[in-house]
Amino acid sequence: MIIVGIDNHGEKRLDEYGPWQSDLPTEGQAGGDGMAYADWVVNTVKPFIDYKYRTKPERQSTLLAGSSMGGLITAYMGAAYPEVFGTLGVFSLCSWFSQRDFLRFIASHPLNKQTRLYIQTGTKEGDEADAAFISDMNQAYIDCALSYYQRTLEAGLPLTQIWLRILANETHSEYYWAKHFKEFLNFAFADQKFWQ
Repeated sequence: MIIVGIDNHGEKRLDEYGPWQSDLPTEGQAGGDGMAYADWVVNTVKPFIDYKYRTKPERQSTLLAGSSMGGLITAYMGAAYPEVFGTLGVFSLCSWFSQRDFLRFIASHPLNKQTRLYIQTGTKEGDEADAAFISDMNQAYIDCALSYYQRTLEAGLPLTQIWLRILANETHSEYYWAKHFKEFLNFAFADQKFWQ
């Protein structure tokens, strides 16, 4: 297995991982560069990795995962490039960043019916600082996960291809994302139980 980690640009993270500009007035002009980022990953990074290393480049062997804004760009890329990615891991999806555009896109760009989709969120994703732009961030993350789940079902992804996890008292943190990553891999490779 080859895992490629791509760091974000720090203060430009919202722009880089946001395919659309934010719906929230508090976020100003944030977002909008995510489509270019996705194009770079699919048309520059992946071909380089496939050329440089002994990979299985087929979609069924190509996974994509991300958390928070990384979850947003993962969900976008899975829908924009259904021929490239066979499994998506969407952790703590923050589609509230541009919910209207996100849901329209997901509804009009169905995933490949063979795609495996793992969605994870906690019930305590928000904190006090989040109240400045969304009053109940905990509920917002749950709503994002449920809306995404519903739209993918409506767009034709079979229920058997989706694992939705809403977990009590889990927070917006690397600790919980890491805790569930092995579970995501087991789901991705359900027919090859090598992560015992």
